[in-house]
Amino acid sequence: MKEIPLFASFCLATSALWLQKDLLPDCALSLYAPFLAHLFLRVDSKLKTLWIVALAILPLDLLSSHPFGLYATSATLTASCLHRFRSYFFHDRALHFALYTFAISLTFSSLEALFLFLFDTRLQDAGKWLLSSLWRMPWIDALYALIWFWLPLTII
Repeated sequence: MKEIPLFASFCLATSALWLQKDLLPDCALSLYAPFLAHLFLRVDSKLKTLWIVALAILPLDLLSSHPFGLYATSATLTASCLHRFRSYFFHDRALHFALYTFAISLTFSSLEALFLFLFDTRLQDAGKWLLSSLWRMPWIDALYALIWFWLPLTII
């Protein structure tokens, strides 16, 4: 992948957010996971990364029905945990980008479940949620990262 501005991947994630609300309202993709992967692979400063993550996830917090700050807190903690592993992944390899997105999505979903439990928000049908959000969705997010992010960003 060439040196693509972070704003381009942020616009892709935000456009996917708007499209998901209309086209796939029941699908729970981690839409900003590929943006986070791109951000972690491009920005070396952890502090700068944390600030960008906290501000970039704001549209997701504003549009959700969960307690305000849930997504920003989960994403910031995900960034704090996984930013150090960026040296094991190469930004110019599609499989590395997809696997890093998978790790981000899995960590983000786990932290989201933890915070929903702490805020005493009951998960509807917890077994189904566990299977879909912690197993299936990270794989689908990795595929989404390849199709929606990797292909357009390499073509540009």
